[in-house]
Amino acid sequence: MEYPPSTPLWIECDMCEEWWCTFHDRHAFDCSCPGIEDFIELGVDPYSTPANDPKILMAIARESR
Repeated sequence: MEYPPSTPLWIECDMCEEWWCTFHDRHAFDCSCPGIEDFIELGVDPYSTPANDPKILMAIARESR
């Protein structure tokens, strides 16, 4: 699915009350994104920062090493 560029990394899922990862197109707890603590440590809020923000991309790349 494609999202507008300003869409945050994690949004509320339309089907349940969980969070949906717009980068991996799956629930945040099932995706390979860093945990919320890691995002906060990098100064990133996945609930408000767009998925295409360089800080988000760096955090995801760091996690996948």
